[in-house]
Amino acid sequence: MKTMFTKRVSARAGAVSLAAVVALGSAVGVAGAEAAKPNPRPKVAMVIGLTANPFMKTVSDGAKDGTKAVSGASLKYVGPPAPNPTTEIQLLQNVLSTKPAGVAVMPLQASVWNRALSDAGKTGIPLLAFNEAPKQPSPVKTFVGINDRQAAYSLLLELRKKVGANARGSIVLGNCIPGVATLDFRITAFKQGIAKYLPNAKVVGPIETTTEPTKNLAAWQGAMGANRDALAFIGNCDSDGPGLVKAKKESGVKGELLTFDINLESVRGIKDGTMLAALGEAPYVRGYISARLLAETAKKGTTLPKGFVNIKGELVTKSNASRVLTRESSLANTRKAYKQYLTTFFKNPAAQMEPLSNVYK
Repeated sequence: MKTMFTKRVSARAGAVSLAAVVALGSAVGVAGAEAAKPNPRPKVAMVIGLTANPFMKTVSDGAKDGTKAVSGASLKYVGPPAPNPTTEIQLLQNVLSTKPAGVAVMPLQASVWNRALSDAGKTGIPLLAFNEAPKQPSPVKTFVGINDRQAAYSLLLELRKKVGANARGSIVLGNCIPGVATLDFRITAFKQGIAKYLPNAKVVGPIETTTEPTKNLAAWQGAMGANRDALAFIGNCDSDGPGLVKAKKESGVKGELLTFDINLESVRGIKDGTMLAALGEAPYVRGYISARLLAETAKKGTTLPKGFVNIKGELVTKSNASRVLTRESSLANTRKAYKQYLTTFFKNPAAQMEPLSNVYK
Protein backbone atom coordinates (compact mmCIF):
# COMPACT_ATOMS: atom_id res chain seq x y z
CA MET A 1 0.00 0.00 0.00
CA LYS A 2 1.45 3.37 -0.97
CA THR A 3 1.94 5.98 1.68
CA MET A 4 1.09 9.68 1.55
CA PHE A 5 4.81 10.21 0.90
CA THR A 6 4.70 7.89 -2.09
CA LYS A 7 1.70 9.60 -3.64
CA ARG A 8 3.14 13.06 -3.09
CA VAL A 9 6.49 12.10 -4.64
CA SER A 10 4.84 10.47 -7.64
CA ALA A 11 2.88 13.62 -8.38
CA ARG A 12 5.81 15.95 -7.91
CA ALA A 13 8.26 13.79 -9.86
CA GLY A 14 5.98 13.83 -12.88
CA ALA A 15 6.12 17.61 -12.87
CA VAL A 16 9.92 17.89 -12.96
CA SER A 17 11.03 19.75 -16.05
CA LEU A 18 13.40 17.72 -18.20
CA ALA A 19 14.00 20.29 -20.90
CA ALA A 20 17.66 20.65 -19.99
CA VAL A 21 18.24 16.93 -20.33
CA VAL A 22 16.46 16.75 -23.69
CA ALA A 23 18.45 19.71 -24.97
CA LEU A 24 21.66 18.05 -23.86
CA GLY A 25 20.67 14.90 -25.71
CA SER A 26 20.45 16.84 -28.96
CA ALA A 27 23.91 18.24 -28.41
CA VAL A 28 25.67 15.03 -27.34
CA GLY A 29 24.03 12.19 -29.23
CA VAL A 30 21.37 9.52 -28.98
CA ALA A 31 20.82 6.49 -26.79
CA GLY A 32 23.07 3.62 -27.71
CA ALA A 33 26.03 5.85 -28.65
CA GLU A 34 27.93 4.70 -25.58
CA ALA A 35 31.22 3.71 -27.18
CA ALA A 36 33.48 6.69 -27.74
CA LYS A 37 37.13 7.49 -28.22
CA PRO A 38 39.33 6.71 -25.21
CA ASN A 39 39.14 9.32 -22.46
CA PRO A 40 42.41 9.62 -20.50
CA ARG A 41 40.73 11.54 -17.65
CA PRO A 42 37.14 10.34 -17.39
CA LYS A 43 34.83 12.21 -15.01
CA VAL A 44 32.07 9.92 -13.80
CA ALA A 45 29.17 10.59 -11.44
CA MET A 46 26.98 8.73 -8.96
CA VAL A 47 23.48 9.97 -8.11
CA ILE A 48 22.05 8.26 -5.03
CA GLY A 49 18.69 8.17 -3.27
CA LEU A 50 19.86 9.42 0.14
CA THR A 51 23.17 10.42 1.70
CA ALA A 52 22.35 10.43 5.44
CA ASN A 53 22.56 6.67 5.71
CA PRO A 54 25.37 4.28 6.80
CA PHE A 55 24.71 1.92 3.89
CA MET A 56 25.11 4.70 1.34
CA LYS A 57 28.23 5.98 3.12
CA THR A 58 29.78 2.57 2.46
CA VAL A 59 28.60 2.71 -1.16
CA SER A 60 30.42 6.04 -1.50
CA ASP A 61 33.61 4.56 -0.03
CA GLY A 62 33.49 1.81 -2.63
CA ALA A 63 32.72 4.24 -5.45
CA LYS A 64 35.68 6.42 -4.52
CA ASP A 65 38.01 3.41 -4.48
CA GLY A 66 36.59 2.08 -7.74
CA THR A 67 37.27 5.43 -9.40
CA LYS A 68 40.80 5.61 -8.00
CA ALA A 69 41.51 2.20 -9.52
CA VAL A 70 41.31 3.87 -12.95
CA SER A 71 44.24 6.24 -13.43
CA GLY A 72 43.13 9.78 -14.23
CA ALA A 73 39.46 9.19 -13.35
CA SER A 74 37.44 11.36 -10.96
CA LEU A 75 34.05 11.02 -9.27
CA LYS A 76 31.15 13.37 -8.48
CA TYR A 77 28.86 11.89 -5.79
CA VAL A 78 25.51 13.58 -5.11
CA GLY A 79 22.08 12.85 -3.61
CA PRO A 80 19.47 14.27 -1.23
CA PRO A 81 20.05 13.63 2.51
CA ALA A 82 16.68 11.85 2.88
CA PRO A 83 14.58 9.92 0.32
CA ASN A 84 13.22 12.39 -2.23
CA PRO A 85 13.00 11.13 -5.82
CA THR A 86 12.01 14.57 -7.15
CA THR A 87 15.19 16.12 -5.80
CA GLU A 88 17.25 13.17 -6.98
CA ILE A 89 15.89 13.54 -10.53
CA GLN A 90 16.82 17.22 -10.47
CA LEU A 91 20.32 16.29 -9.31
CA LEU A 92 20.59 13.83 -12.21
CA GLN A 93 19.66 16.65 -14.59
CA ASN A 94 22.37 18.85 -13.10
CA VAL A 95 24.97 16.12 -13.39
CA LEU A 96 24.08 15.33 -17.01
CA SER A 97 24.44 18.99 -17.94
CA THR A 98 28.16 18.74 -17.05
CA LYS A 99 28.57 15.98 -19.69
CA PRO A 100 30.24 13.32 -17.54
CA ALA A 101 31.81 10.19 -19.03
CA GLY A 102 29.16 8.06 -17.33
CA VAL A 103 26.55 8.14 -14.57
CA ALA A 104 25.55 5.53 -11.98
CA VAL A 105 22.08 6.25 -10.67
CA MET A 106 19.99 4.79 -7.87
CA PRO A 107 16.44 5.33 -9.21
CA LEU A 108 14.70 5.39 -5.84
CA GLN A 109 11.03 4.59 -6.37
CA ALA A 110 11.66 3.44 -9.92
CA SER A 111 8.06 3.92 -11.07
CA VAL A 112 8.51 7.73 -11.17
CA TRP A 113 11.78 7.58 -13.13
CA ASN A 114 10.56 6.42 -16.54
CA ARG A 115 10.59 9.86 -18.23
CA ALA A 116 13.78 11.02 -16.50
CA LEU A 117 15.75 7.94 -17.54
CA SER A 118 14.30 7.96 -21.04
CA ASP A 119 15.49 11.53 -21.54
CA ALA A 120 18.82 10.80 -19.87
CA GLY A 121 19.34 7.96 -22.35
CA LYS A 122 18.98 10.41 -25.24
CA THR A 123 22.14 12.21 -24.13
CA GLY A 124 24.29 9.26 -25.21
CA ILE A 125 26.02 9.34 -21.82
CA PRO A 126 26.55 5.77 -20.51
CA LEU A 127 24.19 4.94 -17.65
CA LEU A 128 23.97 2.17 -15.11
CA ALA A 129 21.72 1.64 -12.12
CA PHE A 130 22.43 0.20 -8.69
CA ASN A 131 20.33 -0.78 -5.67
CA GLU A 132 16.99 -0.42 -7.47
CA ALA A 133 16.59 -1.60 -11.04
CA PRO A 134 14.68 0.72 -13.40
CA LYS A 135 11.47 -0.50 -14.97
CA GLN A 136 12.01 -1.93 -18.44
CA PRO A 137 11.97 -0.93 -21.21
CA SER A 138 14.64 1.56 -20.25
CA PRO A 139 17.84 2.90 -21.77
CA VAL A 140 19.58 1.68 -18.61
CA LYS A 141 20.70 -1.86 -19.39
CA THR A 142 23.29 -2.43 -16.64
CA PHE A 143 22.30 -3.06 -13.04
CA VAL A 144 24.45 -3.72 -9.96
CA GLY A 145 22.67 -5.33 -7.02
CA ILE A 146 21.33 -8.62 -5.68
CA ASN A 147 18.47 -11.02 -6.35
CA ASP A 148 16.12 -10.06 -3.52
CA ARG A 149 14.05 -13.24 -3.69
CA GLN A 150 17.11 -15.45 -3.20
CA ALA A 151 18.22 -13.24 -0.33
CA ALA A 152 14.81 -13.20 1.40
CA TYR A 153 14.51 -16.98 1.10
CA SER A 154 17.93 -17.50 2.66
CA LEU A 155 16.80 -15.56 5.73
CA LEU A 156 13.57 -17.56 5.98
CA LEU A 157 15.43 -20.86 5.69
CA GLU A 158 17.62 -19.77 8.59
CA LEU A 159 14.49 -18.98 10.58
CA ARG A 160 13.01 -22.38 9.72
CA LYS A 161 16.14 -24.10 10.99
CA LYS A 162 15.64 -22.37 14.32
CA VAL A 163 11.85 -22.64 14.85
CA GLY A 164 10.98 -25.70 12.73
CA ALA A 165 8.98 -26.03 9.53
CA ASN A 166 5.71 -26.55 11.42
CA ALA A 167 6.06 -23.55 13.73
CA ARG A 168 2.90 -21.57 14.41
CA GLY A 169 2.64 -17.89 15.22
CA SER A 170 3.00 -14.46 13.67
CA ILE A 171 5.89 -13.15 11.59
CA VAL A 172 5.91 -9.35 11.59
CA LEU A 173 7.36 -7.72 8.46
CA GLY A 174 8.73 -4.18 8.27
CA ASN A 175 9.29 -1.99 5.21
CA CYS A 176 11.31 1.20 5.65
CA ILE A 177 10.13 2.96 2.46
CA PRO A 178 6.93 1.57 0.91
CA GLY A 179 6.78 2.30 -2.81
CA VAL A 180 10.44 1.49 -3.51
CA ALA A 181 10.32 -1.40 -5.98
CA THR A 182 13.17 -3.46 -4.57
CA LEU A 183 11.86 -3.09 -1.00
CA ASP A 184 8.28 -3.92 -1.99
CA PHE A 185 9.58 -6.96 -3.87
CA ARG A 186 11.35 -8.14 -0.72
CA ILE A 187 8.04 -8.00 1.13
CA THR A 188 6.40 -10.04 -1.64
CA ALA A 189 9.27 -12.53 -1.51
CA PHE A 190 8.96 -12.83 2.27
CA LYS A 191 5.22 -13.49 2.05
CA GLN A 192 5.66 -16.10 -0.66
CA GLY A 193 8.61 -17.65 1.14
CA ILE A 194 6.71 -17.87 4.43
CA ALA A 195 3.87 -19.67 2.65
CA LYS A 196 6.43 -22.08 1.18
CA TYR A 197 8.79 -22.70 4.09
CA LEU A 198 6.69 -21.87 7.19
CA PRO A 199 3.12 -22.62 6.06
CA ASN A 200 1.60 -22.54 9.55
CA ALA A 201 2.89 -19.03 10.29
CA LYS A 202 0.77 -15.91 9.92
CA VAL A 203 2.12 -12.76 8.25
CA VAL A 204 1.54 -9.45 10.03
CA GLY A 205 2.23 -6.21 8.18
CA PRO A 206 4.29 -4.91 6.64
CA ILE A 207 4.53 -2.02 9.05
CA GLU A 208 6.25 1.15 7.84
CA THR A 209 9.51 1.49 9.78
CA THR A 210 11.20 4.47 8.00
CA THR A 211 14.94 5.11 7.64
CA GLU A 212 15.10 7.64 10.49
CA PRO A 213 16.60 5.86 13.56
CA THR A 214 14.28 7.26 16.25
CA LYS A 215 11.13 6.60 14.23
CA ASN A 216 12.40 3.19 13.21
CA LEU A 217 12.95 2.20 16.83
CA ALA A 218 9.49 3.47 17.77
CA ALA A 219 7.93 1.42 14.95
CA TRP A 220 9.57 -1.79 16.14
CA GLN A 221 8.76 -1.02 19.77
CA GLY A 222 5.12 -0.66 18.78
CA ALA A 223 5.19 -3.86 16.72
CA MET A 224 6.72 -5.85 19.56
CA GLY A 225 4.26 -4.42 22.07
CA ALA A 226 1.35 -5.48 19.86
CA ASN A 227 2.80 -8.89 18.95
CA ARG A 228 4.62 -10.09 22.05
CA ASP A 229 4.26 -13.77 21.14
CA ALA A 230 5.37 -13.43 17.52
CA LEU A 231 7.70 -16.04 16.04
CA ALA A 232 9.83 -13.40 14.36
CA PHE A 233 10.25 -9.77 13.38
CA ILE A 234 11.87 -9.14 9.98
CA GLY A 235 13.18 -5.87 8.55
CA ASN A 236 14.25 -5.11 4.99
CA CYS A 237 16.61 -2.12 5.38
CA ASP A 238 19.91 -1.33 7.10
CA SER A 239 18.02 1.03 9.42
CA ASP A 240 15.93 -1.88 10.74
CA GLY A 241 18.76 -3.85 12.34
CA PRO A 242 19.62 -1.42 15.14
CA GLY A 243 15.94 -0.69 15.80
CA LEU A 244 15.13 -4.40 16.05
CA VAL A 245 18.01 -5.17 18.39
CA LYS A 246 17.33 -2.28 20.75
CA ALA A 247 13.55 -2.84 20.79
CA LYS A 248 13.97 -6.53 21.63
CA LYS A 249 16.38 -5.81 24.46
CA GLU A 250 13.99 -3.23 25.89
CA SER A 251 10.78 -5.22 25.44
CA GLY A 252 12.00 -8.67 26.36
CA VAL A 253 10.10 -10.42 23.56
CA LYS A 254 11.31 -13.88 22.56
CA GLY A 255 10.67 -13.71 18.81
CA GLU A 256 13.60 -14.13 16.43
CA LEU A 257 15.03 -11.08 14.64
CA LEU A 258 16.15 -11.01 11.02
CA THR A 259 16.91 -8.18 8.62
CA PHE A 260 18.35 -7.16 5.29
CA ASP A 261 21.64 -5.24 5.43
CA ILE A 262 24.30 -5.22 8.08
CA ASN A 263 25.92 -2.60 10.25
CA LEU A 264 27.94 -2.86 13.42
CA GLU A 265 24.90 -2.75 15.74
CA SER A 266 23.18 -5.55 13.85
CA VAL A 267 26.26 -7.77 13.71
CA ARG A 268 26.95 -7.24 17.41
CA GLY A 269 23.33 -8.24 18.03
CA ILE A 270 23.89 -11.44 16.05
CA LYS A 271 27.08 -12.17 17.93
CA ASP A 272 25.44 -11.79 21.35
CA GLY A 273 22.37 -13.81 20.31
CA THR A 274 19.80 -10.99 20.21
CA MET A 275 19.38 -11.27 16.43
CA LEU A 276 19.26 -14.54 14.51
CA ALA A 277 20.57 -13.45 11.10
CA ALA A 278 21.07 -10.60 8.66
CA LEU A 279 21.55 -10.47 4.91
CA GLY A 280 24.58 -8.42 3.89
CA GLU A 281 24.39 -6.69 0.50
CA ALA A 282 28.05 -5.66 0.16
CA PRO A 283 27.46 -1.91 -0.33
CA TYR A 284 31.20 -1.30 -0.75
CA VAL A 285 31.32 -3.76 -3.63
CA ARG A 286 28.32 -2.30 -5.47
CA GLY A 287 29.75 1.21 -5.19
CA TYR A 288 33.17 0.05 -6.37
CA ILE A 289 31.88 -1.94 -9.34
CA SER A 290 29.45 0.78 -10.44
CA ALA A 291 32.07 3.54 -10.49
CA ARG A 292 34.92 1.49 -11.90
CA LEU A 293 32.81 0.01 -14.70
CA LEU A 294 31.90 3.50 -15.87
CA ALA A 295 35.42 4.92 -15.49
CA GLU A 296 37.18 1.94 -17.06
CA THR A 297 34.97 1.71 -20.13
CA ALA A 298 35.21 5.47 -20.65
CA LYS A 299 38.98 5.42 -20.41
CA LYS A 300 39.23 2.55 -22.88
CA GLY A 301 36.57 3.98 -25.19
CA THR A 302 34.59 0.74 -25.04
CA THR A 303 30.87 0.09 -24.58
CA LEU A 304 29.50 -0.38 -21.08
CA PRO A 305 28.71 -4.11 -20.66
CA LYS A 306 25.01 -4.81 -20.27
CA GLY A 307 23.32 -7.14 -17.80
CA PHE A 308 22.81 -7.86 -14.11
CA VAL A 309 25.84 -7.80 -11.82
CA ASN A 310 24.47 -10.12 -9.15
CA ILE A 311 26.64 -9.46 -6.10
CA LYS A 312 24.50 -11.98 -4.20
CA GLY A 313 23.68 -11.79 -0.54
CA GLU A 314 25.84 -12.81 2.40
CA LEU A 315 24.02 -14.57 5.21
CA VAL A 316 25.43 -13.39 8.53
CA THR A 317 24.81 -15.65 11.54
CA LYS A 318 26.50 -16.27 14.87
CA SER A 319 28.97 -18.58 13.12
CA ASN A 320 30.54 -15.81 11.01
CA ALA A 321 29.56 -12.67 12.96
CA SER A 322 33.06 -12.16 14.42
CA ARG A 323 34.68 -12.28 10.98
CA VAL A 324 32.10 -9.88 9.55
CA LEU A 325 32.59 -7.50 12.50
CA THR A 326 36.31 -7.40 11.79
CA ARG A 327 35.70 -6.72 8.09
CA GLU A 328 33.16 -3.97 8.75
CA SER A 329 35.11 -2.27 11.56
CA SER A 330 37.33 -0.27 9.23
CA LEU A 331 37.56 0.75 5.58
CA ALA A 332 41.03 -0.79 5.37
CA ASN A 333 39.64 -4.15 6.49
CA THR A 334 36.77 -3.90 4.03
CA ARG A 335 39.14 -3.17 1.15
CA LYS A 336 41.32 -6.13 2.07
CA ALA A 337 38.38 -8.52 2.39
CA TYR A 338 36.96 -7.75 -1.08
CA LYS A 339 40.21 -7.25 -2.97
CA GLN A 340 40.37 -10.72 -4.54
CA TYR A 341 36.69 -10.73 -5.50
CA LEU A 342 37.01 -7.38 -7.26
CA THR A 343 40.26 -8.34 -8.97
CA THR A 344 38.61 -11.45 -10.38
CA PHE A 345 35.48 -9.58 -11.45
CA PHE A 346 37.36 -6.96 -13.45
CA LYS A 347 39.32 -9.54 -15.41
CA ASN A 348 36.15 -9.97 -17.50
CA PRO A 349 33.07 -8.14 -16.14
CA ALA A 350 30.77 -9.00 -19.06
CA ALA A 351 31.33 -12.73 -18.60
CA GLN A 352 30.04 -12.55 -15.02
CA MET A 353 26.77 -10.74 -15.75
CA GLU A 354 23.33 -12.35 -15.72
CA PRO A 355 20.34 -11.34 -17.86
CA LEU A 356 18.50 -8.27 -16.52
CA SER A 357 15.36 -10.39 -16.30
CA ASN A 358 16.92 -12.21 -13.34
CA VAL A 359 16.71 -9.14 -11.09
CA TYR A 360 13.13 -9.72 -9.93
CA LYS A 361 12.89 -13.37 -10.92
